Order: sequence, then structure tokens, then C-alpha cells
Amino acid sequence: MLVVTVMAGSPVAAGQAPVVTARDGEARNFEIEPKQRTLYGKSVRRLLGKTLAWAAHTVVLPVRGVAYLQGRWKVFTRIRDVFQNDAGTLAIHPLGAYSTAFGATLGARAFYKDFGGNAERITISAARGGAVVKALEATVELPRVLGTRWYVESGVRWEENINQYFAGIGNGEVTTGMELDARDAEVASRFAQERFLAAARTGVNLDRPGRRLRAGTTIIYNDRTFGPAPDSMESIDLIYDTTTVPGFDTGFGTVETTLDVEVDTRDTLGPTSAGGVARVFAGGATVLGRDVRYAHYGVELAYFVSPFWKDRVVVGRVVHEGAREIDGDLPFTELPRLGGARRLRGYPGDRFRDRLATIGTLEYHYPIHANFTGHVFAEVGKVAQTYDELVTTGLADWHLAYGGGLIVHTTTQIKIRLDLAFGEGLQVYFTTDILDAFRDREREL
Repeated sequence: MLVVTVMAGSPVAAGQAPVVTARDGEARNFEIEPKQRTLYGKSVRRLLGKTLAWAAHTVVLPVRGVAYLQGRWKVFTRIRDVFQNDAGTLAIHPLGAYSTAFGATLGARAFYKDFGGNAERITISAARGGAVVKALEATVELPRVLGTRWYVESGVRWEENINQYFAGIGNGEVTTGMELDARDAEVASRFAQERFLAAARTGVNLDRPGRRLRAGTTIIYNDRTFGPAPDSMESIDLIYDTTTVPGFDTGFGTVETTLDVEVDTRDTLGPTSAGGVARVFAGGATVLGRDVRYAHYGVELAYFVSPFWKDRVVVGRVVHEGAREIDGDLPFTELPRLGGARRLRGYPGDRFRDRLATIGTLEYHYPIHANFTGHVFAEVGKVAQTYDELVTTGLADWHLAYGGGLIVHTTTQIKIRLDLAFGEGLQVYFTTDILDAFRDREREL
């Protein structure tokens, strides 16, 4: 046993080892290493923690305000009640969307639902601004025809717009000039379009406990005419040789038929914490009046897992879409595309297009409030003309996007999402569930 002895009147100098006396009476000196000061490191960590806490508080503050207004005075419930009947079966309400590339789209939607007791729904909507000058749409949804498992969905849509986006085909080099070849350059341009669409889906729901299975067929008729974007320095005819943009100069009509299958094992369609979803479609199309035919197919796989806590969720998703020419040249609007809220956030809608398109997504969800969930994400995507090009070319052709945002939901449904995404600049999206690349596929063709 060692005893440390310090003589009165002889204080130990700073940094000097004290005299240590052992039990045997022999005095020994031991060097005592002074402890390192960690004040600087603690200060940095404390400052970083306070900064992150302040940032999180600032971001969440509006959410807390919205939650308080709803919880204290039911503000949004009262507003909703103004626009719909007491049963909630008949309503008219504002319609809006926003994206950085196109701006705001505003309109109104009216619906009449559950008129036969089987969740039927008739919807009429009108919108303008943003990506469209005018748009009119009517849909009919019969999810359980006469109480059976059969479903029928149909709709018609007419739209006129002058703000469509085209930035070449494939992964051409960014360049400048006039009369560029569409496959050799990727310069942002705009074009006008008038389109009439008619679509119908029918099939059967084979739901089981813990699993939703849907299988059916979709028929889509599209009639399109194109032109330069008026009063725009980015008009497509000022940048590209439009003869290299298949279908642009002549316009066209197409009829497409596909088989569709969806398997959904998610625990809820709201703030999902477990399960997954798989969607597959495959079929073909014909350009009317021309000897042009092509195959069209796609697959999306998404899985939700909570490795530590149920309300902290990791989401993985893979999407692949392809269009293969059988006869003739594939029209440019029928090529699979990347960009926008559901297909590679961080880039304008339709930013990349080619015969093949692939996306990978990793997203993390964390709770903020009973009806608000925060998220951060990273996505990569690529288009290619062939599978050899898709798998063998370098990393430079893969496009990265990342960001975060807010999900507003009930226990069973996502109401709206706000996404701030960085890729080609900052892109802002207000939309519904983005982890559904083929949602409303017939309206986006």
C-alpha cells in the first residue's frame, strides 16, 4: 500500500510529482501525467448540439402551430366542413400543386362518392397555371362493382400547356448552340402540347388478411400535338433540330394495353412502419396510322422496416421502366423519364429520358407529431438506350438527389408531402405519396 505525503509549508509545485512514501519507509517518486483539458471539445459539441436543436425547433415550429390550431379550435376540420356535406359524400374543394420547375398549379375538384354503398366515386376537376394552361378531367371509380371483388376505373382528360420540359434524349453532353441533335445534347428547353386522354382499368381485388393483391388490365388512348413554346427564349425549336425529336413535328395518337399486378403487405397506407409493395406492368402500344409498335413494362419494389423503434422507419425502393421498339421510332413522349416528385427528386420533371430508366431510393422517417412525420432521403437514377449501357457505363451517368421534408397524414392515409430536394439546384414539391412511381401512370404518359 502506498501513502502520498505532502509536507506542510511545502506545497507541490504545479506539474511536479509528489513524494510517495511506501510502508517500508522508502521514499519513491512517481510521475503523474496531468489530465488533458477537454474544455474546447466540449464547447464545440455543445455549440453544435444547440445549433442542431435550434434548427430542428425552427423547422418544426410551423408544424407545431398547425397542430395547435387544429387541436385547439379544429380550424381545418371547420374549413373542410364548409366545402362538403355532413356525410362527406359530396364536396368541392380547392386544388393545388407546386414544383420549382413549373411553379404553382391551382384549380378546383368536386366529387360525389359512396352513392351505391360500395365506395364509388365520381370526380370532376379543372386546373390552370404551372405546367398547364388549362386542364379538365373527369373520372369514375367503382372499386367493388355491385359489391363484388371486381373494380372499374375510367377517366378522360383534356389539357393545353406551353411549359413542357425537354432536355435531350439519353445522357448527352451539356452544350450550347442551335439545331442540336436531341441525342447528343442535354440543354433545357420548353415546348407546347395539346392532349386528349382516355383511359380505363378493370380487374379484381384478391385481398387477404395482411395483404392486398390487385390484378387487371389498363387501356390508354393518347392523342398529342406539339409546338414551340410561345414567347420563350428556351423554346425547343430555337435549340434543337426537331426532326431529331421523334414524333414532335407530326404529333401522334397511341393506344396502349398493359397487364398490371400489385401486391401490398404494408401495415398501413398512412405512416407505414413494416411491410412492402411490389408493382409490375407489361404490355405494348401502337401509334395509330403508322407502322410503329413498341413494348412497355415497369417494376417497382419498396420495403419498409423499423430496425429499432416502430415509429422510426427506413424505406428502400427500386424502380425500373423500359420501352422497347418493335417497329419504327419510339415517340419522344413515350420514353421512360426521370425527374419530378415521384421519379428522382432534385431534378425537374422529365429531365432525363431514354428507352430505359432506373431509380434507387433510401429514405428515413422519424416522428414529429401524431399527424406529422419528418423524412430525409437520397436517390440515384440513370437513363440508358440499352441494358449494356445501363450496367457498364461509369458513375458519371448516375444522377444523385438528396433532401428531406415533412409528411402530413392520418393513421390510415398520407394527406400531403413537402419535399425539399437538391440535385440540379433546389426543387420544392407539394404532393401526395411519392413512393409510387407509377401512380396515375396513364395521366403522365
